[in-house]
Formats: sequence, C-alpha cells, structure tokens
Amino acid sequence: MFNKKNITILTFILLLISIVSSMFLVQANIYEPQAPNTLYWVDGDYNDGWEYAISIKQHGDYLYVSCQGTKNFLIFDISTRSNPTLAGNFTASERLREGSCSSNGNYFYVSYDGAEADDGGMMIINCTDKANPVEMGKVSPLSTTHIEGTWYVDALDVAFCADYDNDCIHSINCSDKSNPTVMDTQTGCGDKAHAIWANETIAVTVSYGGDTIVTFDVSDPENIPAALDSESSGVGRPASINGDDNPIMYVSNLDGSFNIFDISNPNSISQKSQTAADAVCTCVPNDDSDVLYVTTESGGYATIRAYNITNLASPTSIDTITNNNASYEVPTATSTCCDDIWIYLAVQDGKGVTTFRFGDEPDPEPEEKPQFLSIEENTNGTTIYNSTPTINWSVVGNTSQYWLQIDNNADFSSPEVNITDINQYNYPSNCNINATRVSFTLPTPLPSYNVYHMRVKAYTKI
Repeated sequence: MFNKKNITILTFILLLISIVSSMFLVQANIYEPQAPNTLYWVDGDYNDGWEYAISIKQHGDYLYVSCQGTKNFLIFDISTRSNPTLAGNFTASERLREGSCSSNGNYFYVSYDGAEADDGGMMIINCTDKANPVEMGKVSPLSTTHIEGTWYVDALDVAFCADYDNDCIHSINCSDKSNPTVMDTQTGCGDKAHAIWANETIAVTVSYGGDTIVTFDVSDPENIPAALDSESSGVGRPASINGDDNPIMYVSNLDGSFNIFDISNPNSISQKSQTAADAVCTCVPNDDSDVLYVTTESGGYATIRAYNITNLASPTSIDTITNNNASYEVPTATSTCCDDIWIYLAVQDGKGVTTFRFGDEPDPEPEEKPQFLSIEENTNGTTIYNSTPTINWSVVGNTSQYWLQIDNNADFSSPEVNITDINQYNYPSNCNINATRVSFTLPTPLPSYNVYHMRVKAYTKI
C-alpha cells in the first residue's frame, strides 16, 4: 500500500449508443419482404463515385463497416438483430477498403488505397471502445495505388494483404499495433489481386484481372515461398473470396457465376462446382456451411439468393429476394457477412448497409446491455492523492448496478479494478447514491502505477 502516490487518470472512455441521421440500415425477411426503414446514412465527401461502404465484417453483436470514398469507419450494435444501431464511428486518414477483425473484436485490420498520395497500405484500428474507434498504426507504401484486401490471422498475429497493383501478397507483423511492419512479399497472385482469405498455414487470393484463384503456404510468414497452385477454370472477374476450415472456398464472379473450390490439398486446387447467376458480388456460407448466400446485381439493385450447398457439386436454389426500392441498390464486392439467418450487405450507390433475414425465426429477446458513461469532475489530467479514491458520476434511471474498470492499459485488457456489481446494497460502506449522483470509494487500494484509465457502465434496460 502507498500514500500520496500520484495517480493520473488519463482518459475516460465514453460509449454512447445513439442513432444519427446520415447512412441507412434496412431489415427485411427474405420470405416476407418488408418496406425498408432509413436509420443511418453515410454521405460522401468525394464526387468520383467511390463513396460507398466497401467492406462489412461481423464480430459477436457488432458490425464493422469501412467506407472507401468517405474514409469512414463505423461500428453497429446488432444485439437486437432487427434493429441495428450505430455504436461509434470516426474518419480515418485514408480511403478504406476490405478488412477483417481480431478474434476478440478489439482490433480491425483494413486495407486502404493510395488516392491521397499514391501509397496504398494497411491500417490497424483499435475497436476496444466501440463508441470511439481510433486509428492506431499503419504500414505504407505497400502499393502505388491500393491494397484491395486484408485478412488477419490471430494465431500468427499477422495480417496478409492482397496487392492490386503488384501481383503479390504481403505479410504484416501486427504485434506492435502502433507500428505494423512488413515481414515478406511474394508475387504470383495474378493481375489485380482483389481479395484474400487466410489461416495459419494457407492464404488464398483471387485476381480480378487474371481470372485466377491462387494458394500460398504462409506457415512461415517471414519466408513465403512461391505460389503452390493456381486455377482459372470458370473464374471470371472474381470480386471476393470467403472460406471455411473444411477448407472450402467460395468465389464470386462479376462475369455472372460463383465457384466452389476445395483446397484441402493446396498444391492441387479442385473445383467442386460453378453456378450461373447475375453479376455475383459476394457469396458467404452460413454457420453450418449448408446454405450459401449470394449477392448479385440485377437491374441496378441488390438481389439476395440462397442456395443449398449440402452437395457442393450441385448447389440448388432455395429462395431469392429482389426489391426495386432504391434503398437496396448495387452491392459492393467483399460487402456481405452472415450471422446464421441474418445477412448484412453493404451497398454501393446508396453508400449504406442493408440487413436481411432468411427464415422465420423471431428476433431473440434483447439482453440487458451495459452502456458506457462519462465520469464527472475527474477529467483528463486530474491528480488523485489517495490509493482508494472516491469516484463520482451521474445517476442513470432504471439502473440496478454499475460496473467500474480501472486499468493501466488503455485497451482495458487486464484491469486492476473490475467491479461489476456496484450499488448501495452490495457496498453499503463504499457506495452513496442520491437523486443525481453516485459516489463510490474503492474498497481495496490501487497498485502503485502512475497512469490509469477509467470507465464505468450502468446496467440499463434497452
């Protein structure tokens, strides 16, 4: 225990779940299409037609959306699947493209183009605070124009990037989030590498100009050997690739089809099937890999198609939804993700995100969801001369308890204080609550660190 030890509370994290009026999300049942409802709209700051949301990924109850023209990065709370709400967003320093998130959802690794200074590269965004995502670090130049796709592999702490201009993939060491560095580069993707998928042993790319799917051994990301195999049969202007651990790869072709490939032997890619459709932008499997959701452009609007893929050699159509409402518009490549029966689609001309539901299951009951709150009086830089300080914040109505965290790490990865049940009943000697204020004195002393970060949540019914 220590006395008169300066404890500087450096940051207070404020997470406010709110809806603002600028991008839209639409929910519809694929069997019973409903009229779309405008919730949030992304407006562009460019006039060259590249303003749209280009990549969408899901982790748990959150969607991560990157926008190319606006440079916006957005996080949506989808804990209530039929009523997504904006959790947070910020404007990045670059025009964002495709990305993927870490397994804990705290970081997003995203490609960006070189429209600003001919220096396309890869950026890491800290998403620990869902209301306030922040740019941490980036590596460039990787490309003279842009890096099209990025796939992060947790087991390696490495991101793999598809280089659209230079016919190559890059491996990026992400152990230092503020300073990612290039480990190796290997050519052989084919002309205009457009998307990438990877795990700890294999990376797979598709090339938009070369009409090719290519496999690479990435088990040693510091020394990536030459490509293992490539296949071009039936591949035509591929826009996206998604995979599972079977490993089966699903490739969309803007020429009007989708392919299913087996890469269990990465030295010999085997095509299981090719299925004709409209211009296919994205195809993603459901959780059980028995249904494939395919997004296409049909008549200038998005069409969602569902296929039974229990027989990989012969996908069969289950159902289709097409709506000529302008809200759906044209889907972007690499722009669909799936949460079992829920499909989330980023659209091009609408510059937004659309949500569809496949099936008749009702929405799950919303859980009690904590909200982050600001802590009054103790602002940035405040010094507290006490190892057991008293912390004050405003009362929130309809609240049964509060959750307080204090950590010497900004990402709250290992909090020194993690008290989840603060109220007057559980802590009668430490907690005082009146009509407007909560005062809470720490029951145990803080360790002797110099800098702390603090945040508090109120358990409030949504």
